Amino acid sequence: MLKLLNVSFHYPGGAGVNGISLELRPSDFALLVGRTGAGKTTLLKLISLELTPDAGDLTLEKFRTSSMKDAHKPLWRRRLGIVHQNLQLLEDRSVLENVRLAAICEPNLNHAKARALKVLSRVHLSHKIHSYPPQLSTGEQQRAAIARALVNEPFLLLADEPVSNLDALTSAGIIDLLHHCSQSGMAVLVATHQPERFESVKPIVYKMDDGRVFRQ
Repeated sequence: MLKLLNVSFHYPGGAGVNGISLELRPSDFALLVGRTGAGKTTLLKLISLELTPDAGDLTLEKFRTSSMKDAHKPLWRRRLGIVHQNLQLLEDRSVLENVRLAAICEPNLNHAKARALKVLSRVHLSHKIHSYPPQLSTGEQQRAAIARALVNEPFLLLADEPVSNLDALTSAGIIDLLHHCSQSGMAVLVATHQPERFESVKPIVYKMDDGRVFRQ
């Protein structure tokens, strides 16, 4: 599903990632573990094509970054669901609107709404569809962000520190939700500095240190 081969990227100051190689298959649940500044978010941005690698190759299904045309980038991104660390929910739009607007592969508004309602039910937010993000608890905001990431039925879900600001009980619920995504056939890659919270789902663990990755 996803393969990185000797991928490197460096910011002007020199920080970045160096020679990263890893592979994810359907139903894999993997962690990127490391301290702040280790390169976790940078690697997620490379996978989502927010950043362009200086060297190496990324493959997602039939697409390869080394030979991919600009016209194919939306097709790559459509196969991804992304839960950003700061969530990036639109505060002036309802929960339903936040998710519906993300249904980019469904131009029919009624169909997009139906897809949004279905995925909001999946994350147990059907009772909050008309609420606005500031009216939600932190855990509910995280579930809304996950629903938005799932609405296009991605093959790969990327989540950047999805439980870092949550209490233990709420965190367990979010981890269980992400685990269910992987059990349905989706590959899930989570960046976290709290791997102990994920022990119950027995994830694949990639440790990042100084821009490099090592499988544990």
